[in-house]
Amino acid sequence: MDSCHIFITCFFKEASIHSDDIAYFAPELKEWDKRLSISGKVTGTVQEMTGKNLSVKAGNSTSLVGEFTLNGLPDIEKAYLDFTAKDFKTTYGDLVKIIPKLRTITEPRLEKLEYLHFNGNFTGFFRDFVTYGTIETALGTIRTDVNMKIPENGVPMYKGTVRTEGFNLGGLVNTQSLGSLAFEGDIIGKGFTMSTLDATLKGNLPFIEYNNYRYSDIAVDGQLAKRLF
Repeated sequence: MDSCHIFITCFFKEASIHSDDIAYFAPELKEWDKRLSISGKVTGTVQEMTGKNLSVKAGNSTSLVGEFTLNGLPDIEKAYLDFTAKDFKTTYGDLVKIIPKLRTITEPRLEKLEYLHFNGNFTGFFRDFVTYGTIETALGTIRTDVNMKIPENGVPMYKGTVRTEGFNLGGLVNTQSLGSLAFEGDIIGKGFTMSTLDATLKGNLPFIEYNNYRYSDIAVDGQLAKRLF
């Protein structure tokens, strides 16, 4: 019998599993070295799986409460995920172990974010998805409704709306003359590092801090690339 079509129903109550076991299916986690505690209900087949009332904890720094439907495994490139995070918390230290490539990004200074707290939805394929929700970090809070495309060998591309009421952009890009800003509007672009970033912004800046002065009520319609706007 094809194991992909065996229907399963699993109830977890503080079940313990090590990240090394998950790394068998997701090699990126081989350096994480965390013991996870899992509660909730998972039903379906490998090809069509649903998780309800899930609670996952990894040490003292990473936790998740939410639910999901996942179709298309075991081919991870074709798998479609509809995931609702009611409460997801992690740290930069944990993220670089889950996604080792983050260590290679020195601009912007991702470590300045320190932590990430997300509430919202993730819908789509792992390399082409829409994320809608609120992201809280040590530098400030961002609300997004963005489509992301992440080629296997290429620069990430994105399109959607972004809003922040106060985010320390200067800390993220390591520029002392630049402070916090508030922005609400549309963004279309590609790349996240200062060398690859090429984005078009259209919207409003309720305020932006530059050289210790706060400028208010600015309309924005332009392109950000090669450290110039």
